[in-house]
Amino acid sequence: MITLGSFFVPGKPRSKGRPFVTKAGATFTPAATKAAEESVLVSSMGSRPEAPWQGPVFVQILFQFTPPKSPKWRAKQAVRLSARHANKPDVDNLVKLVLDALNRSGYWVDDAQVCEIATRKVYAEPEGTWVYVAGLPDQFNVRQEP
Repeated sequence: MITLGSFFVPGKPRSKGRPFVTKAGATFTPAATKAAEESVLVSSMGSRPEAPWQGPVFVQILFQFTPPKSPKWRAKQAVRLSARHANKPDVDNLVKLVLDALNRSGYWVDDAQVCEIATRKVYAEPEGTWVYVAGLPDQFNVRQEP
């Protein structure tokens, strides 16, 4: 693997909102989704590669949510480093927002290049999203001249 970049997006992880359609048939992306994508885009700019990666891509994403304030919950989870966050938002919608934002960032040409994803949702501080992007060797798509 070739590291293309890694970065942290501060703030509560947001999921991709469903676009809505007007009576006239126009489609709009919710403002909260646009703002969250912009946050990911701005955070990614400091670590992006000089040129977009052309081959397969691996993305690892860790979504960190603020732990509940309940003393009972905190005492129960104190022995664990990162308790899993098994509530909404759905992990697939969280990932979709990050990939759509990175599609505009210059890490790769198209998000269809992403062929491996590792992701987790946990209770941890600080609240935010850690993203790691790596290029994979294109060992199966190499053309050999006769």
